Amino acid sequence: MDAGAGAQRTDRSRYLAATASLSLDGPLYDNFAQLTLAQPFDRSLAEKKRRMDKALAAFEKLPDYEVGEVTAAATFYMAEIYRNFSQSLVNSERPAGLSADELTDYEDAIEEEAYPFEERAIDVHSAGLEALDDLWNEAKRLEREGP
Repeated sequence: MDAGAGAQRTDRSRYLAATASLSLDGPLYDNFAQLTLAQPFDRSLAEKKRRMDKALAAFEKLPDYEVGEVTAAATFYMAEIYRNFSQSLVNSERPAGLSADELTDYEDAIEEEAYPFEERAIDVHSAGLEALDDLWNEAKRLEREGP
């Protein structure tokens, strides 16, 4: 409703829409995070990825509201999605019947696949912290100088 309000859109309606959207999107993270990667791996991985994409798509829209606290929360959720996916790969159920060498190779491959998601989580968390620092500095400047 807020997006279609046109000239009637206000800072208050934008704030309410942003916080409502954040509340409604929270369960998407929970639904994603609760899924563990188990055998058959391909099936659980496909479902985890589907849930990840759905949650990311929802949280990526929230900064468009330009509400600082909602943007911060959305950024945090996005970073945690990447971190959770990385950890889910690392902690995934291993296939039965692998020899010790095969298991080592499998775990090395999993670590290699997980690494970019861990790096993405770190990057998104860092960007979120930088944005919060900028907001804090701007708030302090406005407090000193006035609007």
